[in-house]
Amino acid sequence: MGRKKSLFSGGSRSVSTQISRLNNQPRLPEVDNSKEALEKRSAERRTLTEVKLVGALPAEDRGNEVTYHYDFTSLVAKFPHHSRLINQLIAGFPHALRGTSRANIDVLFKSIPEFLEFLNSKHNLSNAPVALVSDITVTVCTAYRTYLTSRFPGRTANANRYGALRQIVTALQDRFATDPSIGPAIHWPIGPRNNSKPRQGYTPQEMGELVVFCQDDITETKRLHLMYQAAQTGEVIRDTEWNLPNLMFYLRERLAKPRERTLAEFISMITCTTRNAKRFLAREGYTAKEIILLYKTRGEELASKGRSTFESQAVTPGSP
Repeated sequence: MGRKKSLFSGGSRSVSTQISRLNNQPRLPEVDNSKEALEKRSAERRTLTEVKLVGALPAEDRGNEVTYHYDFTSLVAKFPHHSRLINQLIAGFPHALRGTSRANIDVLFKSIPEFLEFLNSKHNLSNAPVALVSDITVTVCTAYRTYLTSRFPGRTANANRYGALRQIVTALQDRFATDPSIGPAIHWPIGPRNNSKPRQGYTPQEMGELVVFCQDDITETKRLHLMYQAAQTGEVIRDTEWNLPNLMFYLRERLAKPRERTLAEFISMITCTTRNAKRFLAREGYTAKEIILLYKTRGEELASKGRSTFESQAVTPGSP
């Protein structure tokens, strides 16, 4: 029967030898696991760190190990008012990176300068200032998508650039949601498709002008409707020094002795030079053309319900 080997002898690496080697190795510094230290490290993980504008990253290109170099100094020099936003986007790169493919790294980095070009372009239709990641809203994202499609129609890189920026911003907002300069995550609109081309439409400024014009038309239509209702009933629109029937009465009296003028010229002259008439037009918002139209269509009927009015007298139509 063979001899039993000792646990501390034999073999190329005995237990005693391994213990001796472990004892001779330098000890690593002890990690402070106190409550204060843990809270401090947790806060550091939630705070966005400063980044370098120039650097290099290990990458892979078709199975070969390469180095990807980046330099954002010229971009910060071109847009110094956006330096903090640029730093935020660069800081978000490691959190957004998926793999070490050189192509993926390149798309992520190229999305940053193109977004800055959009923010400072006259083709930025968002009308929203963006100084930090927290300022990026759905409106800004939609305007950026429109910018890519309109400025670079049919370019297949549009979808990649838009998606890469969304990837960086979303990674920052997921990791640093409590940072006021980053803000919570937003729901990004669907990005441009490959080979997307713009469609004809109105700009936000043009849409705003259309809305204003429509509102003006509605207000004018309502005012004319009320004016014609007053003309049909002959009621006093406002209980003050002048009203529509009295004005028609006054015009009819003055037109009884016509001069060498057309009807429109004579009415315009009276409504523009007579003090009471001018007050009435200014107060009620009528134009001389509207008064001419009313006089031609319902002048006699209205005048029969009015009476002569001077200075600040208040009269009721049809009163003796």
